[in-house]
Amino acid sequence: MCNIWQRKRDHELTPEQIRKILSDPLFSEVRSVGINGGEPTLRKDIVEIAEALRDSLPSLDSLFLITNAIAETNVIAAIKKLNEFSQGTRIHVNTMVSLDGVGSVHDRVRGRPGNFHSAVRVLEFLRDSYDSSSFRIGCTIIRENAFYLEDLLDWCQEFGVYARFRVGIPHQRLYSLDFDNPLAMPVNELFHVANFLDNLRSNYEQQVDRQKFYLSLRNQLVYHAARTAGCAWKSHGVTLDSRGNLAFCAVASPNLGNALSSDVQQLYWGNANTLKQIQRKSCSSCLHDYEGEMYAGSSTMSNFIRYSVRHIRSLTSDVLPNRVEDLIRRKTRETAVLWKERPVRSRVNAAAKLPLNPNTLSNKVLLCGWYGTETLGDKAILGGIVHAARLAGITEFDLASIEPYISRYTIHQMPELGIEQVLGLVEAKKAVSRGDYKAVVIAGGPLMSPINYVRDLRDLFLEARKKGSATIVAGCGVGPIHHADRINNRALREIFELSTACVLRDKASVNSLAKLSVLDFNSKTILDPAFVWIKNELRSKNTVSKSNCLLLALRDLPVNEYHNQLSPLEQENLRARYENEILQAVKYIRSSSPDTTILPFCMHKYAVGGNDRVFYRRLFREHPDILEQLDSRHRSPAEDLEMFRTCSGVLAMRFHSVVFSLATSTNFIALDYTVGGKIPGLLNDLGLQDRVRQIDSFSGQEVASRLISNTEGSIDWEQQVESLTEDSRKQLADLFSNIRD
Repeated sequence: MCNIWQRKRDHELTPEQIRKILSDPLFSEVRSVGINGGEPTLRKDIVEIAEALRDSLPSLDSLFLITNAIAETNVIAAIKKLNEFSQGTRIHVNTMVSLDGVGSVHDRVRGRPGNFHSAVRVLEFLRDSYDSSSFRIGCTIIRENAFYLEDLLDWCQEFGVYARFRVGIPHQRLYSLDFDNPLAMPVNELFHVANFLDNLRSNYEQQVDRQKFYLSLRNQLVYHAARTAGCAWKSHGVTLDSRGNLAFCAVASPNLGNALSSDVQQLYWGNANTLKQIQRKSCSSCLHDYEGEMYAGSSTMSNFIRYSVRHIRSLTSDVLPNRVEDLIRRKTRETAVLWKERPVRSRVNAAAKLPLNPNTLSNKVLLCGWYGTETLGDKAILGGIVHAARLAGITEFDLASIEPYISRYTIHQMPELGIEQVLGLVEAKKAVSRGDYKAVVIAGGPLMSPINYVRDLRDLFLEARKKGSATIVAGCGVGPIHHADRINNRALREIFELSTACVLRDKASVNSLAKLSVLDFNSKTILDPAFVWIKNELRSKNTVSKSNCLLLALRDLPVNEYHNQLSPLEQENLRARYENEILQAVKYIRSSSPDTTILPFCMHKYAVGGNDRVFYRRLFREHPDILEQLDSRHRSPAEDLEMFRTCSGVLAMRFHSVVFSLATSTNFIALDYTVGGKIPGLLNDLGLQDRVRQIDSFSGQEVASRLISNTEGSIDWEQQVESLTEDSRKQLADLFSNIRD
């Protein structure tokens, strides 16, 4: 990673030389200095260096020390001395300990056995001696630790230390430009890192600038986008190395000259064209974790190193918005959206009356839905829809996605789909408006009012009808429908008004249309399209014996979405009850069937929609043996299907964990968290109501007992599901046959 240690130590600035250089007026407004390495605590005169910085920099208020903590005794001694030095001054000392993984992962990355434990001892000293705002860890992401980042984040949260993450990049100051780029990753590792960055900014990071950096970095990695994160070094930062050489930044700047033998004003201001060239050629592609444009407008140098958050504050009740003010803001936004939506209604009415254009030249179909946040179930739905369409002779597909990089990885995992391109929503709408598609198809999933994306689906249908393209709702569910979401409810109703054909996934969804005032709507019902993909996959597999393994296909309880009629206290009590009963189920399984493996299974691993990994890591924090079974990697749908096919039972909660259990003839009990929604809707249609337990009343011991005592002989739905799947396959194929004709 860092090869600075290979450089010959021919000269290092003395404190007096540092004082001489930094006394120049160029540095008069410097407020923070980073003392970096190599390993800066190897300098026995580190306090004298700090004194030189204090004496020559009148605006200095922050010192940042970055250490690898290998020589822990020296490091702790240096930290003590620096903090003693800062007593009685305005200078705040902040220590960053490099930590790139837990245990052997960190040692492998650093190439130093035992480094993790020495780093932990340094962190323990910091935690016991100073305020939490005085230290943090810094993790550099490279290939060797890409799949272990969640473990490190968990460890940091448990330890009580704030963590920052950056990617390993070629670096001028660290003498790594001539070495292979350690970030060069295969697609599965890069996808995992991008998803981890999404989870950081959504579920962990509190500081806005850092959230923006993680988003910018993710977009650079997966979309090859230009950097949008700020950087103080573009106009307010400078780097001084141990020899006295000056540079604009550590990443892309050449050596401007030696500050001991040259006029620093001339070195800096005389190289203005060099800085402009860096800004023009390098800044937009820079991945370094520089941040911000601090102290903008200053005519002198402001910062040596990146701005750091000193405090990660928890949101407290005294800063929460007043309920009345919050309601006013929400209503104001709603009124603005309603005003914007007013012309849409007339366009929907007009487009719904337009005839289809069977003579369109394109035979391509655009598939859309909740793609870009897809769970395992969404991937199976997509597979089922495409399979049925191919049976009808439709072979060309594009996919519209909320977050294209996620859907592109789905296509990478399922190359048999043959989807030609994944389009963002803006691109997709333009393509539909050009008349590029024979049909636009909402390919399964729930059509529900709580998510604003329903308006984008409505807009795609609207543009399609204007061009005479078919508009099909293929195997979707309907709900939840919230009375308060009147804007999105109207968009849902308009989707059905604009559709030229529709099949829904259960009778409950058909009944829900009445809540939208969609009357006299002719819709047949089929099984969820995921059944089609699963059964098709199973055709080529041999029968297997079930292993002694129970899958927990659970999720965090979304009380705000499905239990919003409860008070905040009642919601928290419901969540606590649910989680306690799960723990009771685990306890019962361990005592009654100690040979049974309990495996926490993730149906969904993305930041949007409730990351199941985050839930399991919190729920089973006191059960490390269970967490050892948790796989954070993004397996292919075929691999996940194999786990359902071979396990002995499933405690199911997400809808498609029920679908996978049914389709693989696996014993299951389902927890209904949707208050009579999609899971009861499916199981009622199949006459399997006895498999459902209500989230507010189920007994963990009872469901555990059912799962470990039931045998395969008690499964009596296999023939019914097989027959209904074939019927569903035919009905979906008929939809596409009508398009082709």
